[in-house]
Amino acid sequence: MISNVLDRAKSESSMVVNDPKGEVFEATAGHMQRAGFRVVVIDPEDLTRSARFNPLLEAKTDIELEQVAEILIRAGGSGSQKDAFWDHGAIRLVCVLLKLLRRSSREEAGYFTL
Repeated sequence: MISNVLDRAKSESSMVVNDPKGEVFEATAGHMQRAGFRVVVIDPEDLTRSARFNPLLEAKTDIELEQVAEILIRAGGSGSQKDAFWDHGAIRLVCVLLKLLRRSSREEAGYFTL
């Protein structure tokens, strides 16, 4: 994997590398940065070094917040039709909470990063 990353760097192509142990990152990040690549880490177990994405800052309308709520619930659900009632209720609840969070935190927009 490490040699593949370094070889692809020669062609200046963008990459997404799945590296659960962080070994590829440790071996290649310095070289990649020196070569001009922007190296981003998403590590939910170590948020001090992880990049963050805040979907609430990107969602400008209530419809977009509803889409975020649906994505969050559907990502963790079974997706079966028999759970549709509960999924719909969860989506509505999360949507209300997201709207409340957005409206009450406008002046502190940077504090609700996921």
